[in-house]
Amino acid sequence: MPVPLSLIAPDAPDAPEPRPLLLRLLNQRCADPARAAAARGPRASGPPIVAASSLDVASGEIGPVVVQLDREPGTVAGSGYEAVRFQIDCGVGELDDALTLSPSGPLVVYAEGVVPAEAAARMVAVGVSPGLAADVEVEQAADFLAVLAHSSVGFTARADDAAGVVRLLAATVAALRGDDVRQALREPDVAALVRLNDPAAAALREVLLGIEVPDAAGVAAALAELGLE
Repeated sequence: MPVPLSLIAPDAPDAPEPRPLLLRLLNQRCADPARAAAARGPRASGPPIVAASSLDVASGEIGPVVVQLDREPGTVAGSGYEAVRFQIDCGVGELDDALTLSPSGPLVVYAEGVVPAEAAARMVAVGVSPGLAADVEVEQAADFLAVLAHSSVGFTARADDAAGVVRLLAATVAALRGDDVRQALREPDVAALVRLNDPAAAALREVLLGIEVPDAAGVAAALAELGLE
């Protein structure tokens, strides 16, 4: 059943105190955990993504991170960080093994070579969050979102730039509302995103857990120019 995500103008008399739509939603991959704090600039910048193997030699206070698994979860070491979730990339022949992993936090799996909606259905069934690649075609992305829109695990995604982030936001809102997801992916309505009220924005962030981008600060600045924060 579609969720009634209403739109409300920011200056409406009964509008709640606004919170940023993109609050901590953008994740940037960082090769050096010691520099992860540098990726925590704008409010849209969420926990950076760091490789598990790099945490062994990290020193100092790193803070919240997304751990990219390049080793068994039970061997992830290091200190000074909080793993908000773990993620792994796998091929079609590795998916079964990936779904058996048991890290100490939520797990996201990016499965290459598998139809996104089919992979998503398998992951949701076992409580794993699927990841959506940046180069997925419109039809496949729409089918993927149909699976995830009302799941309890949510999903993450990758985007090459601010335009890709806008498409993901618009498509997720459309999926939650029962609107035309394909149209939202092809022609996202930025003005409608700007008008999302706080409950609607919170509902979106419950489903769309994070967006991996190459430059969180740069993407956040480009989105801010569109009125999205």
